[in-house]
Amino acid sequence: MKYLVIGAKGLLGEAFTRLLKESQCDVRSLSRDEVDLADGTHLARHLRNCEFDVLLNCAGMTGLEQCLNQPDLATSINAKAPQIMAEECASRSAKMVHFSTDYVFDGEQEGWCDESSGTNPINHYGVTKLEGECAVMHAHPSAIVARVSWIFGPGRKTFVDQVLRQMTAEDWPGTYISDKYSVPNYSDDLVKMCTHLLAEGFSGLVHLTSTGPQVSWLQYAQEVISAAEELGLVSAKISAPRSSKMVDIEAFRARRPRWTAMRSTRLVSSGLEVPDWRVGLRSYLKGLKRVEGNR
Repeated sequence: MKYLVIGAKGLLGEAFTRLLKESQCDVRSLSRDEVDLADGTHLARHLRNCEFDVLLNCAGMTGLEQCLNQPDLATSINAKAPQIMAEECASRSAKMVHFSTDYVFDGEQEGWCDESSGTNPINHYGVTKLEGECAVMHAHPSAIVARVSWIFGPGRKTFVDQVLRQMTAEDWPGTYISDKYSVPNYSDDLVKMCTHLLAEGFSGLVHLTSTGPQVSWLQYAQEVISAAEELGLVSAKISAPRSSKMVDIEAFRARRPRWTAMRSTRLVSSGLEVPDWRVGLRSYLKGLKRVEGNR
């Protein structure tokens, strides 16, 4: 089985490349430096020249303000490029996994979103990601469209790393948003869940998400602090962080949905034992501690 990973420098792309290689799989990874997702002709030609049995599209234009400022580019990368990938996969009967987002929901309803929940994106990023989902499923109905949220893990600095850095800085306590809710996910856990679905011949839409409570950014930061204290990553107890609201953030020009925590009825029915994100967080922090200990 030959794997082609698109978006090699992102969190998911890095995790897939690393874990598949550790499993002795044949993996080729492409970054944006190697393939221009905004150039459909170039992308289609590049894909035709690649040998693969499974394509993993981990790439995307994810900055909300960037998508707002460059809407055509966002549409090209988030909607048109996935369609081209799906068409190529369908033409050679290759498997495909396309990663999407919880931002396809409007976030107006408190609670959980599952695979049957209605979509209604409130910003251009969400609109283009939903268009990408629809394009992939239309071009390649046996593909997997996997919605993910709040990913952390090695390879790129994320919210977890930001909290770890800030909580030992002189200007602590840090301030975190308290009125936006979702579910964090460890990149390595997402890869393992996805490879299980591929092995089972799964297709269609799935919320690829860990179990555990939905949290605000503030509650997420508090859990990072608690885990860091528990694992001995800090030498003294950290004082509580401060809270803010989304409306207080001047940089947020694009609207953000409030309640987008996802759960999956399809993962449960697949028989997979879905991990708790809090366990994944501690696994990630233990890895950081080992790295620090080896320096």
